[in-house]
Amino acid sequence: MIDLHWTANEEEIVFELHMKTLGWIALGLRGGMRGADIGVGWISDGKIHFEDRFATGFITPIIDNTTTDWFALNGKEENGWTAIQFKRKVDTCDPMDVAIKVGDQYTHLEN
Repeated sequence: MIDLHWTANEEEIVFELHMKTLGWIALGLRGGMRGADIGVGWISDGKIHFEDRFATGFITPIIDNTTTDWFALNGKEENGWTAIQFKRKVDTCDPMDVAIKVGDQYTHLEN
């Protein structure tokens, strides 16, 4: 199960992602895996860990070392759920990131 909420303005978007899992959770931006801009987060020992990643193909996404553009705000694990709130600019000007166009329609797929 997944629950995703967001708010956006002209400069940044704040996501809140809840997933029925204890472990890492992720949100990817792109039409498929190759070229996806991905925020990956998890809770360990009560601390939030969050990484800016980029998928070069159907393999573990690499850490985006050009700039860090995803930032964790809050997070917790509770009753079998992991919830993390995070943000990024809608357009980071980073070639390894996907620009988000406020007002465009996006499709959510879950596997």
